[in-house]
Amino acid sequence: MASLNPHDEQVILVQEPNSSVRSLTLNRPKQLNALSDDMVPWLVELLLVNQQDAKVKLVILKGEGSAFCAGADAAAIARLL
Repeated sequence: MASLNPHDEQVILVQEPNSSVRSLTLNRPKQLNALSDDMVPWLVELLLVNQQDAKVKLVILKGEGSAFCAGADAAAIARLL
């Protein structure tokens, strides 16, 4: 697994089970995989890179733990204000 996060916090895990499939896993299970302001640009970049790769035919987006994604991380947004 790889992480796009430059801070080495593996909040988005990338798996390549074969040349045509990518699996992207939101990896903040304690926060129910709520999207932080840092995660959104990484997720968009990953999706765009895979969209432009002619070999990739399927992208699976999932969440680690019991929740897929609780939406935006309100606590992280409040800290920005």
